[in-house]
Amino acid sequence: MAIQGISSSKFTQKLDHFNSSETRTWQQVYQMNNNLYKAGGPMFVMISGEAPIEITWMTYGQWYKNAQQYGALMFQLEHRFYGSSQPTSDCSDANLKYLTSEQALAYLDEFIKAMQTQYNVQKVIVFGCSYAGNLAAWYRAKYSTAIGSIASSGPVTAEVDFTQYLETVGYAQDYFLQGCQSTVQQGFASLQTLVQSQDPSLQTLFPPCGGALNFSDPYEIDTYYNSLIDPWMGAVQYSAPDAADSEVYYMCELVTNTKYGADPLHRLSELYKELGQSCIDHTYNEEIDLLKQTSWNSPWVSSGTRQWIWQTCNEFGYYQSTDGTNQPFGQTVPINYIVDTSCTRVFGQSFQQVNTSATNSNNYYGGVNGQEKNVYLPNGSVDPWHNLAIYQVAPDPSDTLGYMIGTSHCYDMGDDLTTDPPQLTAVRNQITQQIGQWLQ
Repeated sequence: MAIQGISSSKFTQKLDHFNSSETRTWQQVYQMNNNLYKAGGPMFVMISGEAPIEITWMTYGQWYKNAQQYGALMFQLEHRFYGSSQPTSDCSDANLKYLTSEQALAYLDEFIKAMQTQYNVQKVIVFGCSYAGNLAAWYRAKYSTAIGSIASSGPVTAEVDFTQYLETVGYAQDYFLQGCQSTVQQGFASLQTLVQSQDPSLQTLFPPCGGALNFSDPYEIDTYYNSLIDPWMGAVQYSAPDAADSEVYYMCELVTNTKYGADPLHRLSELYKELGQSCIDHTYNEEIDLLKQTSWNSPWVSSGTRQWIWQTCNEFGYYQSTDGTNQPFGQTVPINYIVDTSCTRVFGQSFQQVNTSATNSNNYYGGVNGQEKNVYLPNGSVDPWHNLAIYQVAPDPSDTLGYMIGTSHCYDMGDDLTTDPPQLTAVRNQITQQIGQWLQ
């Protein structure tokens, strides 16, 4: 299918790049935009992560702007096991063993080399955001095909109990509106008191979905708390840098304004109603049952959720518990609950196995001390993932750090806006200059 020079196609890949006796292949989805290409120009490759590729990226964002400037041939490659790139008959545990970051880097290299030959392009720069930002950085560490990479918001350090995530959520609350974090903290403290005393007013203030809470089931209580924390996580991770457009500012303005209630607890209750949450989910067994389904048509497979949880259990961890003390949500969602409901009950993996897998990933890739070279690493201060990224000390003199105060997850990759803060604009300009230097 072609749209104004933009095409979607499939590329034949090996199922296993590290076992010569495995001869099976599969069809990987990719997209190409040749509208901007000028003879002698470079190849830009957008690495996809744990989601289907979207055609909108072929004409959007900073990489498109830089492709215009440098006359690049643009490709976007879908990650195996996500979207329509389905290497196996289903997502059973036996098949998911082929879902690893190592396999992803190997098929990326196969694809890039094939496109270089087919279109006679020499210089390649890769781009990625979040987990795909990891892949962009690691590709430069493990392969020499690309001359540079833009690795945006990549949490390159595997960490099972990722307590810093919610600590940054608390920081962001005060960044957008001073006093917000303490108000949320007071509200959650009062909420915990109600839960511990099994207060019937919970039914009105934070009504559980589908019936009363089972106070004798600690995991049901943990799920309830997690559902209440989740809106704050999404608002912070994807926040616009200016308060006028920030969901975090809107939420903080409500919980700190006494017109919405006399105390933080009642203002928290009002917030969830304003967000459209008529009730708070507290069940987990049904979700576990859905996660165990392996058909491509099952809901947690078609959304990529089962596959991503598999990757976190087997490589990265990344579990956002409340075990840290410098966050506003109390000790409500412990790491044991997260690992048990994500890894143990779904995939049969113990906490020790998950921890060993994360350690192995850090040993293989190096974490913040990896061997990346010629990598630009943008990160934002209100992006919770920056805590696991390379943003303080570059592992190699050829790497460049771009740390932006008030900027959230992967925000540097979007289009320019008149409301962009100066630091964000400066980093984007520096990326353009860096690409030019690599292409000399």
